[in-house]
Amino acid sequence: MPDEKTLAACGVTIDSTTLPFPVLNVENCAGNAKISLYGGHVLSYAPAGERPVLWMSSKSVFEPGKAIRGGVPVCWPWFGAAAEPGLPAHGFARVSMWKLAQVKKLAGDATSVVLSLDDSDCDPALCSIKFHLELRVTVGSVLELELRAVNTGSSVETYQAALHTYFSVSEAEKISIHGLDNVPYTDKAPEFAGSRCVQYGDLEIDREIDRVFCPSAGSVSVSDPEFRRTIRVEKCGSYSTVVWNPWIAKSRAMADFGDNEYHRMLCVECANVFDDVREVVPGDMSVMTQKISVEKWD
Repeated sequence: MPDEKTLAACGVTIDSTTLPFPVLNVENCAGNAKISLYGGHVLSYAPAGERPVLWMSSKSVFEPGKAIRGGVPVCWPWFGAAAEPGLPAHGFARVSMWKLAQVKKLAGDATSVVLSLDDSDCDPALCSIKFHLELRVTVGSVLELELRAVNTGSSVETYQAALHTYFSVSEAEKISIHGLDNVPYTDKAPEFAGSRCVQYGDLEIDREIDRVFCPSAGSVSVSDPEFRRTIRVEKCGSYSTVVWNPWIAKSRAMADFGDNEYHRMLCVECANVFDDVREVVPGDMSVMTQKISVEKWD
């Protein structure tokens, strides 16, 4: 844990009173963010003087053992439902307490925060593998997240992962999503569950959208005419992209999601899922990076 002098020099403070777990407040001349040690979870981010980029549900439950609904959850080492009954959806990383390993002031008015999670930090009932995770969050005029997963065990492990990013939008029905034209996807929405399709043109939100695009290595952008901005998601080490909006019925079915909040959010997720899972030999690692930038319209 960095000392108070180092934290202060980097523009980082720790809030241990607002939520049941410590939250890092990161602020510099270029941007600001809040990062929860629980889940290694980026709760909020905005470039300096701009509206929030990330979305958080008003119904989110901030309790140990519960996933946080919004921001950037870390899904690892599996995505979706667990293979074994009783294990949490999307893995145990987002419901585990991480450690603050490092803070550093970078050139260009950016701040780097490194969180870590080891198998020894996790509930043995949830975790049966040996590993070391690091999440590097760089806060500045852009937001960059790098997830490193090291296999510290003695056997080959298969990892799935996603940086499950919830974006704040003015109105989901009016935005357009670029960068997925001609990319095949698996549709997970109930009406089309399991079907394989190809995206043609820009993607628009007019129903429940739950799609895994693969192979998808390029950048994806979200154009928002009312907010007059474009959010761009660039990535490395990922060949699958998840796009999700729960729409009406699923919103009403989720206790930690407001009935009408689907209008104000969209998930675009950098991922290693489906055909993009990673097999990691002992001593090796998988690395996935996501960079989020915002272009304002004139």
